[in-house]
Formats: sequence, C-alpha cells, structure tokens
Amino acid sequence: VSQAELRALRSQINPHFLFNALNGLYGAIPREAAGARRMVLNLAEIFRYSLQSDKAFVPLTQEMQIVRAYLELEQCRLASRLDVQIEVDDAALQIPIPALSIQPLVENAVKHGVALRIEPGYVRIKAQCRNDELRISVENSASGRATEAPVTGVGLQNVRRRLEICYGAGAELRFSPGMEVTTAEIRIPL
Repeated sequence: VSQAELRALRSQINPHFLFNALNGLYGAIPREAAGARRMVLNLAEIFRYSLQSDKAFVPLTQEMQIVRAYLELEQCRLASRLDVQIEVDDAALQIPIPALSIQPLVENAVKHGVALRIEPGYVRIKAQCRNDELRISVENSASGRATEAPVTGVGLQNVRRRLEICYGAGAELRFSPGMEVTTAEIRIPL
C-alpha cells in the first residue's frame, strides 16, 4: 500500500516537473524562432492530453486537436516530406471515442511509413458516419519495403484492446499494411 501511494504521489510530480521544464524551454527560445516556440506548445498540449487520466472518452474533435498538434511537430521535422490531409465530417465531431485511439495510428503512419521514405509521403485521415457507425481511417504512403510496423505492435494492440473493452464486438480496428499504402481503420458503433 505504501509503495502504491508513493507511486501515485510521484506520478503527480512528474507532469508538474515536465510542464515546468517545457515552460522554461519556451521562455528560453527567442521570439523570432516562432516555429520552435510552436513546437514546444504543441508538445505541451500533447503531454497534457496524454496525461489526463480521468477521461476514458473524448469528443472526436478533441482527439483531432491532439492529432493535429502531433502532425505539426512531425511536419517541422520532416518538412516537405510530409503532406497531411484531414477530412472529418461535421456530424462526427462530437461523437465520443476512447481517448488516444487515433493518435497512435497516426504516429505509426509517420514512424513506419513516411519517415522511412526518401521521397515525400502523405498521411490522410478521414472520419465519417456511415451505416450506424463512425469510421476513422488513417492512410499513409508506405516505406516501399516490407512493413516495419508490426501488426501486433503495442500501439495497435492497445487501441484494439480498448475498443474491445469499450464496445465489445461492436467495434474493430483493421490494419492493412502494404508496399505502397498502409491503412488503419477504426469502426465504432454509433
């Protein structure tokens, strides 16, 4: 019990320390370096979102904010090598989804697809309501070689398991790796 309490107390301090360090970094970056300052703000937003442990579900619009912040960070790193396209139906924006269910798919798309390419690549995210379900797809230009994203990777398995816990057999995560295009699709009953 004491060890659990110590871990809980330490877990309160870790985010506090992290945000103080990010604020210090932000303050140390000259105002003229607007891109670097924006990267720190995006990173803080991503950490804040991922550390919110009290919310199992968030509206799709909130998840998409964090996905956009993450993709903006990656666009700073990959520059013209990463093209981002996002299409979200207005009807889908307020639908609750498990927190951090799209971001890991987008991260995989960048890490195992676009970032491994020499030539430019893309990440396309679509969310739409169809046939009494919310369909969210993350498609990316693949690396051009056998996929390095394991179908049983931690991120995919985590998302798949949380969908199962939240929706039972009514939801699914489909992952289709390919030499040229890789797609991950979540289907959630409305």
